[in-house]
Amino acid sequence: MSYADFERWRDQECPNPKLSVVIPAYNESERILPTLGAFAVVISGMEPCWELILSDDGSVDGTANLVERLGWKNLRVLRHANTGKGGA
Repeated sequence: MSYADFERWRDQECPNPKLSVVIPAYNESERILPTLGAFAVVISGMEPCWELILSDDGSVDGTANLVERLGWKNLRVLRHANTGKGGA
């Protein structure tokens, strides 16, 4: 796990991910960036082709917009109405 691994993952799209990490979130704008960064740095060194998915559960604090602005190639944001942890 190195910063170079993270940069490669962040900047080069993985067309067929072998691993998907799904993080449910509701109004997490103050905490989500360190969480995503921690996952990305650790897993980038272990798995050559993977994706990170944020499942936004109807946040009203801009969580989804904040994450989308990162522009990471292998990070997707799924938006849906507030349904709770199970729905997310």
